[in-house]
Amino acid sequence: MLLYEAGWALNNTKDREYEVTRMPNDTGLGHVDYVLWGDNGLPLSVVKAKRTIKDPRQGQHQASLYVDLSSYYVQCSSMLFPAA
Repeated sequence: MLLYEAGWALNNTKDREYEVTRMPNDTGLGHVDYVLWGDNGLPLSVVKAKRTIKDPRQGQHQASLYVDLSSYYVQCSSMLFPAA
């Protein structure tokens, strides 16, 4: 909801559950929760979302994998965690 309120419509298929490669598993495949696209059609950021009732540390490892992907997929990246 906050991404929508910030102006990211996320209404295209490619905006959610975007398949990525280079993940450390048997198939090398994974999915990022959201991709924020720039005006030039290139990804600006990938987003890992967790429900607020979950401990944010549960997604921390997965989010760090997304940051590792950033050099391959996105123009810039950052990793933000709410206070636990």
